[in-house]
Amino acid sequence: MQTQTKGILFALPILAVIGLLWTAYFYFMLSPVSEAGALSAPILIHKGEGLTGIANRLQSGGYIRSASSLKLYSLLTGSGHQLKP
Repeated sequence: MQTQTKGILFALPILAVIGLLWTAYFYFMLSPVSEAGALSAPILIHKGEGLTGIANRLQSGGYIRSASSLKLYSLLTGSGHQLKP
């Protein structure tokens, strides 16, 4: 029983550190690529285009670092359906 408790006590800080690192990386990927106002080319979003298409356009245009992070964020917050052209 004590060995199992020691294993759990050893694993908890490791899992906490991994969680903190993942959270920091996730928020870094959601941060703007450049300073506000530095990007001047508009992104054209077609009517009916889904979240994946919008995220890919934003990433290829240099507005976001990761389309996958934007999709995951919208899934976690439930805001994906609010993206409209």
